[in-house]
Amino acid sequence: WVSHLGKTHLTMEPHIVAIHNTLRRTNHPVYNFVKPMCRDTLLLNYAARFTLADFGPNSFGDYMTSVGTGQFMQLILKYWEKYDFFKSCAVDEELASRGFDGNVDMPAYRYKTDSMKIWNAYGTFAKNFVDEIYKTDGDVSADSDLQAW
Repeated sequence: WVSHLGKTHLTMEPHIVAIHNTLRRTNHPVYNFVKPMCRDTLLLNYAARFTLADFGPNSFGDYMTSVGTGQFMQLILKYWEKYDFFKSCAVDEELASRGFDGNVDMPAYRYKTDSMKIWNAYGTFAKNFVDEIYKTDGDVSADSDLQAW
C-alpha cells in the first residue's frame, strides 16, 4: 500500500493536476510526451479513496493490511514530509539512497541493472524529444506554458 499507492499514485496526483491545468489546456507539445504517464491515474486514485484507503467501519484496508488504513496513510504522510520529486523519482538517486550506487557491484541484482537500462533509455528519449522542441536552454526558460507547469 505505502509503496505503490502512496509513492506512486497519490504522489503523482498533484503533478498530473498541474499538467492538466497547464500543458493540456494549451495543447503544449510536452503534453504529448507526458500524457501516457497520466492516463487513468486520477480515476484509479478516486476509486482507491473509496476502497483501499477508505476510513470507517469494515474498512478494506483494515482487513487487508497488517497496520490498517489509518496507519498506512500515516506512513505515506511521513514519506511525503521528506519528498523530493527529483530525488524520489530518479532511479539512480533512489538506488543510491538505499546504498546501491554506481560503486556497488552486484551482477545478480537485476532490479538495479535492468531499471538503469530502462531509466537511461527514457532519459535519451526525453532528451531527444525536448531537443526537437527547444534549441537552447534559453528557449526552455522563455516558454511561459512550461514555466507555469
